[in-house]
Amino acid sequence: MPAPWTICSLLLLSVLCMDLAMAGSSFLSPEHQKLQ
Repeated sequence: MPAPWTICSLLLLSVLCMDLAMAGSSFLSPEHQKLQ
């Protein structure tokens, strides 16, 4: 069983990675920018 702070940090990291992935995909695709 890992420590609670490791679980929290992993969750934060996954959320940050998801945010970066979403921002990167929307930034790279011009079609997405037109929709907004």
